[in-house]
Amino acid sequence: MMNIRSRLTTVAIVASSIFPVAGLQARAAEPVRAAAATMVKAEDNEMLRTSEDAQKALRDIRAARIAIFNGSGEQAVKLVSQADADLKRARAMEDTLAVQTKKAVPNGGAYVPVDVSLALSEDFVPTPQKESLIQKVDQFLSRKDRKHAIETLKAANVDVTVSALLIPVDASLERVSQAATLLGQQKYYEANLALKAVEDSVVIDSYTTDNIPAQGSKKH
Repeated sequence: MMNIRSRLTTVAIVASSIFPVAGLQARAAEPVRAAAATMVKAEDNEMLRTSEDAQKALRDIRAARIAIFNGSGEQAVKLVSQADADLKRARAMEDTLAVQTKKAVPNGGAYVPVDVSLALSEDFVPTPQKESLIQKVDQFLSRKDRKHAIETLKAANVDVTVSALLIPVDASLERVSQAATLLGQQKYYEANLALKAVEDSVVIDSYTTDNIPAQGSKKH
């Protein structure tokens, strides 16, 4: 059974299931507790609302690249079509989910969170005196209530870093559309590069608990 300290050290959606390639695994926080992504209907206990559709699109894009590598052109076409539909749904929610960030957004548009993780400060040491705090925070996290987990840690003067995996939806949709066209022309190498460009455009932004960005604006 996973110990309490490992559960609290990092709380994340299983990023490796979205980005199984080594380069992107290195950029994602080590997952220690699975948590379902949320759409706009996210409850008030969410720090940042994430796009389930964008997350699905990234999984489809990864699967499409694998299909191309395996010579399964028809499967790649199907997966790219699914990714296109997912990204269109994600784009429809940009005005609600977009994150204000100083990072330049390719081709305009906005960044939308795909995944959110928490990490405690490196100098945090779980002692017997902190056992009740750890148990209380762990209860919040087990309910995916990150907001109250953070508030509890802040009240105990424990520093927390919030990291968000962000995708530029408009630019990604453009790349996926290009990939669909290239697949139709049986230009598999070029289609793979277009899909790779989507994965490469994903960025990670980190915040302190006092500067978590507002959502709902396409400005950055």
